Amino acid sequence: MVIKIQNPFLTELVGLVLVLDNKTIGLTKIEEQRVEERISLLRNKSRQYTQQILKNVAGKIEVVQTKARAVESDFKYISRQYKEMCILYRDADELVKYIREQKKEIREEMQTKSEKKGYDINMVNKKGDILSVDYFEEGGSRSYDGSGFDEANISVTYNYAWFFYKFMDKEKGIKIIYGKTGEQVRPRLQKALDEVCNPDTRGSGNSEVEHNNYWEPTPNNVAKIFKLLISWCKQHPKGIFQGD
Repeated sequence: MVIKIQNPFLTELVGLVLVLDNKTIGLTKIEEQRVEERISLLRNKSRQYTQQILKNVAGKIEVVQTKARAVESDFKYISRQYKEMCILYRDADELVKYIREQKKEIREEMQTKSEKKGYDINMVNKKGDILSVDYFEEGGSRSYDGSGFDEANISVTYNYAWFFYKFMDKEKGIKIIYGKTGEQVRPRLQKALDEVCNPDTRGSGNSEVEHNNYWEPTPNNVAKIFKLLISWCKQHPKGIFQGD
C-alpha cells in the first residue's frame, strides 16, 4: 500500500532554507532572523500537518483491517456452515438409504406372514428395472412410517383368486396381465373393476361392506387392487407387468 502525502508548507520551507544558505544574497541580520523564524514556524506547521495526515491514514488502515477481520470471520463462518451442510446431506442420504432398507425388510416380513403364498406383481421397463410410481399402501405390505411404497411391486394374497378367475380370466386369473404392457391390460382391468363394483355382476355371497382386514376376499379389497394396477397403467403405459 503506497501513501502519498502532499505537504502545502514544504515548498515554501525548502525555498526559505535555500535563501538562508545562499550567502550571495546578502541578507541583513534582521532579515536572516525573520527568515529563520518563518522557517521554524513552517517546520512546526509541516510537522503538525504530517502527523495529522498520518493519524487519518492510520484510522483508515484500522477501518480496512477491521473489515478484513470481519471478512475473514465471515469466511470462517461460511466454511463451517458448508461443512455442516455436507454432513447434513450425507446424513440425509444415509437416512433415505436406511428407510428404503427398512421398507424392504418390512415388505419381506409381511409377505412371510401370509397364510398362503400370494401373487407378487410388479411393473418393469424394457431393461427389467422396477418402475417408480405414486406412493401406495395397498397389498400385503405396510410401511412402518405410513408413507407407503413408491416402487411398482405389490404382494397380493391368493385369497382374492376367486375374483381374479371370475373377472380377469377363467384359466390364468390375474396372471393374464403378465408380459403385457399397461396400455394393453388397462381396458381389461377397468372392465373387471366395473364388474366387481357392480352388485348385479359380482355374484352373491360376497359382501360389499368395507373390511379393514386385508386378508378378507371382499369386492372392496379386490377393487383396491384393480384401482392400483390401473393407476400404474396410467403412469406407465409402456410398462410391462411381471409376476411369479
